[in-house]
Amino acid sequence: MIDTTKLRELAQQATPGPWEVVYCDIGRHEICDGNFNADHEHIGSFVVMADDDAESPFPIICEHDAEYIAAANPATVLALMDEIAAMREDLNDARSEFEHVAAGLNDAAQRIARQSQTISRLQDIEAAARNLAKVKGRHHSEQAMNQLLEALK
Repeated sequence: MIDTTKLRELAQQATPGPWEVVYCDIGRHEICDGNFNADHEHIGSFVVMADDDAESPFPIICEHDAEYIAAANPATVLALMDEIAAMREDLNDARSEFEHVAAGLNDAAQRIARQSQTISRLQDIEAAARNLAKVKGRHHSEQAMNQLLEALK
C-alpha cells in the first residue's frame, strides 16, 4: 500500500510545479520549475540537472525519464492524492449506504419469515376448523377439537 501521507509530505516539500524539461544542448536536458523570463530563459530553480557525459557531475538521465519526472511534479502528485482521498470518501459513503440498505433488507427478510410462519399457522388453524365442522360423532369431534386446539397453540 502506498504511504499517501508521506508522499503528500514529500510533494509539499519539493520544488513546486509545474516542472518542465529544458533541452540545453545535444545530450543534455534539465528539469526546472518552469519559471522563465520574456525571452524564455530559465530564471527559476533546477529540480534535476542531467548530462549524458560520463565526466559530468550531474547524473545521467534519459529524455523520456526527464519528461516523466517533470510530469510527476508535486502539483500532479498532490492532485492525485486529493483524488484518491475523494474516492476513498466516496467509497466509505457507498459502504455506509450499502450497510444501511443491507440492514433494511435483513429486517424485511425477518418480517417476511415471521409473516410466513403466521400464514402457515393460520392455514393449520383453518384446516382444523374446517375438519371440525365436517365431522360427525363424538369420537371424531373430540379428535377434530384436539387438532384445532393444537393448531391454536
